[in-house]
Amino acid sequence: MCIRDRSMRPVVPPVPVISDSPLPPEDHGEHDTMEYENPSHNPFAFIQAVKSGSADFLEFVYLRPRVMGKGERSPYNLEVTPSSAVERDDFYTLGLSGVTHFCNGKAEFTPLERWQREFRLYARLKKIGFFQKYRRWKSYFCWRKQVCTNKMRAASSQLSDKLFFLSPILRSALLVTRRLCQEIEHNELHRVQTDPDTKLPTQTYTLDAFIEEQMEQKREVQESLGLFSDQLVVIVSGACEQELDKKFPIETKPDETMGSKLTSLGPGMSGSMMPTSQGMGGGAKMSYTEISTKRAECRKLTNFIRLCDYLVGDTLRELAYKSTKDVLQFVTPVPADQARIQKEIAAYQAEQAVIAAKQERQRMIQAGELEPDEDEEEEEEQEDGLEPAEDEQASVDKDTRKKTLSGKEDDKEPSHVPLFVSELILDTDAHDARLHFVPDKKKFSDAVNSILNSFLDTVGCVGNLVQRHECRPFTAPQFNDRPEEPFDIGEGVDIRMLIQEDTVYEELTTAISHQMQTGFDTVTQYSHKF
Repeated sequence: MCIRDRSMRPVVPPVPVISDSPLPPEDHGEHDTMEYENPSHNPFAFIQAVKSGSADFLEFVYLRPRVMGKGERSPYNLEVTPSSAVERDDFYTLGLSGVTHFCNGKAEFTPLERWQREFRLYARLKKIGFFQKYRRWKSYFCWRKQVCTNKMRAASSQLSDKLFFLSPILRSALLVTRRLCQEIEHNELHRVQTDPDTKLPTQTYTLDAFIEEQMEQKREVQESLGLFSDQLVVIVSGACEQELDKKFPIETKPDETMGSKLTSLGPGMSGSMMPTSQGMGGGAKMSYTEISTKRAECRKLTNFIRLCDYLVGDTLRELAYKSTKDVLQFVTPVPADQARIQKEIAAYQAEQAVIAAKQERQRMIQAGELEPDEDEEEEEEQEDGLEPAEDEQASVDKDTRKKTLSGKEDDKEPSHVPLFVSELILDTDAHDARLHFVPDKKKFSDAVNSILNSFLDTVGCVGNLVQRHECRPFTAPQFNDRPEEPFDIGEGVDIRMLIQEDTVYEELTTAISHQMQTGFDTVTQYSHKF
């Protein structure tokens, strides 16, 4: 029985310590589930002592929830405590009849057998892996969710600050730049009349006429690219200044007029173009923090200018590739025509081989090295006895057959028109007369290589935005009275060197040289017929 002395501090008689005796069958595992540093705090020790009769002087004991290291509080995880240590708003009592929970003046009674049964079920549930690891899992998932949220917020902030497409001003400039690049992609660095369907040449040029046409085309394309470059500089520099003014507006006095603003920017410069040192921070001196912030913004705008340079460089590279591929297609013969010419050359060479063999046999017979056959003598007599009228008739028939074939070929359009024409001249001044081409192979090769180099000169006339003086205030900003602070960005993209070092371009130029060499070799073999 709990003894309370009103004049003294309430005390509870000590609960006898029970040795490790076996528990009842229904209590097996309960003592092992809950570990107590002091065995007298174990409520099951009190129940066993009362049932065994060793604690008849106690009717009930006070209980309180055990606060574990993780802060867990459970109606089944209780410990015996003195009445002075319980909280009056929330405590338990344990007797032979059951457990009573007092909370805020209300009592809830649970029979002892039911409480013991619920305790056993609670202990079994605690042994299940899910409930054992639940708090650890919950802590991990909460931590993981918080880490992912922080990373997403940081990434979103980085994208908002550094992704140009999220800025309305820079996005508009990028779209306009891309549209201008698509417009110049339709240009051609060469001028050759071609069939719209087959893209094959429909006109044959002399070498001088071809070079003159290409030089005229080069001047027109360079003029078009010059206008494109000027428009691009205005768009990019204007977008950079608007973006800078939006984040760092220039503070002006209420009575300041537009004329004074334009005057402060300097002669020959409008407010919508290049910012000066005042545009970087107004008339007042900027603090170190302001300078650092605006320097970072200028570095971002410099990266935007370089991105526009990359867009333009990629467009010019594709333009040079497309024109070079067209030249390769122009100098590459149609396979059917190439096969027909090779067949004629092979037939002529076979005929010449037969004639040479006959002449050699005739020489050997005349020299007495061989004896003539009877068949050969008859053939010679027949050839000698051929009447002139028959020769004339055979010649007429041959001419008629040629005209008929020529008429049929004229009715059919040629499948391929050669790009170049060269004169075949008989040189009679030399010791032995020879046929040679004018212009020769070397002049054709040099002219084609010169035209290919002119393609690179044409695309290289655009230049880089980072080197334009209109973009200088962003690539080399100047703050207060300090000198300019250029960023380490180099000289920009060298489009000519970039194309020349590209493997695709090298393969195209090599293929063009090979086709020119093969074409001249074929024509030289064909000229042997004459």
